[in-house]
Amino acid sequence: MKKFLYITLLVAGFCAMAQVPTDGLVAYFPFNSSTDDSSGNGHNLTATGGVASTTDRFGNPNSAASFDGTSGYFSGGSSGEFENELHTISVWVRSSKTGFQAIAGYMGDQGNEGYYLNINTDGEFSLLEGSGGINYDYAYSDDLYANDGVWHHVVG
Repeated sequence: MKKFLYITLLVAGFCAMAQVPTDGLVAYFPFNSSTDDSSGNGHNLTATGGVASTTDRFGNPNSAASFDGTSGYFSGGSSGEFENELHTISVWVRSSKTGFQAIAGYMGDQGNEGYYLNINTDGEFSLLEGSGGINYDYAYSDDLYANDGVWHHVVG
């Protein structure tokens, strides 16, 4: 069964009429004035550093997260549910910064395993997956650049 990890960093949750799949859903963060996991699985997030609530892509206040680019991030508890080989991360992202930017992912206990969506140093969306060591599978968006100040829906 596929496990889904939905994290909507820098974004709002889905509009009221959107359907969020629940079969196999591990976590869902709509950022509706809270960093609580709305899937019911209790994978709540903790904000650290420069993180603030902001307006989402629909103009709804306190429905997205903004990061300062240096010290702000969310963290959550460790769970074997995130270690499944089959997973999907879906996020809405808007950025105008240059340089590497982490978006969402899961890092295993050893710190060199997991999966990550990010913006690479060339400004492209990228997906990294690894199972330990220094070898990662890597995919990136060749013609879609992230640092244009426009909302992008990214799935990996």
